[in-house]
Amino acid sequence: MKPYYQDESVTIYHGDNREVVPAIEYDSVVTDPPYGKNLNYGEESSDTRDWFIEHAKWLVGLESPLIFTCPSSRLYEIPKPDWIGVWHKPMSFGFWNTPMLPHWEAMCIYNQPEKISRSDVFVSNPAKPIVKGHPAPKPLPLWREVMVAFGEGVVLDPFLGSGTTLRAAKDLGVKAIGIEIEERFCEIAAKRMAQTVMALN
Repeated sequence: MKPYYQDESVTIYHGDNREVVPAIEYDSVVTDPPYGKNLNYGEESSDTRDWFIEHAKWLVGLESPLIFTCPSSRLYEIPKPDWIGVWHKPMSFGFWNTPMLPHWEAMCIYNQPEKISRSDVFVSNPAKPIVKGHPAPKPLPLWREVMVAFGEGVVLDPFLGSGTTLRAAKDLGVKAIGIEIEERFCEIAAKRMAQTVMALN
């Protein structure tokens, strides 16, 4: 399988994650799947409630050390996590359809082999879009913290989006693999990987 982008630290594959994952080797999964909020990610993607639940179950079924973000409204619809961390975002304005301003999101943790000596609360304000075209990027400082805590061995992000997981991994010297079905996001992520110095957002 030919990578879309590859350097000494990270590899990007353009394709369906369920087809790519069986063909690669990795040690842990750190990811941010679309939440089912009906955002427009592109022609190859879906962002429905059913899609999110289906893919959350698929992630858990990989049986690897795993952390993924999840809105509080979906927590009772996915497999029960071994532990739930919190992303606290003090300046969040939330989605248009939330009854209150959601200043936290769940971080669902599965199959973590060892105790982690840090708080289960991660504090970071939401990201300002670094590029036009991606509706919901995660903040790079948050993902760096997550990578330090959970990035075991070769890290896989099967919902790469604009590449924040791989950028955090590369900044920290962690080897990582990303998979993205939308080619325009692969292009954005590849450009981020090619930059030697990244400004903090």
